[in-house]
Amino acid sequence: MDLLNQLDAVSPSAIAWSWIALNALFAVAWAYDSRTHGRLELSDKELQVHRLILIPSIGMELALVGMFWQPWLALPLFLGCYLVRTVHEVIDELRFHVDRCAPAEAAAHLVMWVTVHTKTWLVFGWAFLLGYRGWDSLHWTAYLALGLTLVVLAIIANVELLRGLPKSPKELIQALRPARERVAM
Repeated sequence: MDLLNQLDAVSPSAIAWSWIALNALFAVAWAYDSRTHGRLELSDKELQVHRLILIPSIGMELALVGMFWQPWLALPLFLGCYLVRTVHEVIDELRFHVDRCAPAEAAAHLVMWVTVHTKTWLVFGWAFLLGYRGWDSLHWTAYLALGLTLVVLAIIANVELLRGLPKSPKELIQALRPARERVAM
């Protein structure tokens, strides 16, 4: 039996509930990690790298949605975003986390990276290889649970995207000035 037939034999409900469970596990670990970041003084460079993980992650998720209609058009966006987010994930871990992380934060990262990559390739297989076969036959609770996990992830993403950004127009103007001018003020 070839790979595509094996994947086709998996019920859409099992794929959907695996996606939901992986999202939920990722959300718990990411919420913990985000809370940890809120208690630390992260450098602008680390926050920049976090955004360079998050923004292509959003593009990757949008490409997975786009595969419902145009899988071949969405594929290059998916691959590009997946590559960029994964490279920046490695940079983040090696540059900022190896020396700083306590065991609990390191464990949260382990859960995050395993669940996000597992979920990504699970959904990619369903989307690209099977065209989301069975999506329209899922029980309504699967749609609700998936929607709730996506809302929770969007809330955490918003917190992480805005972390360290200027909170007022005055702070924004100050941040846009060259570093030598900010020191002189």
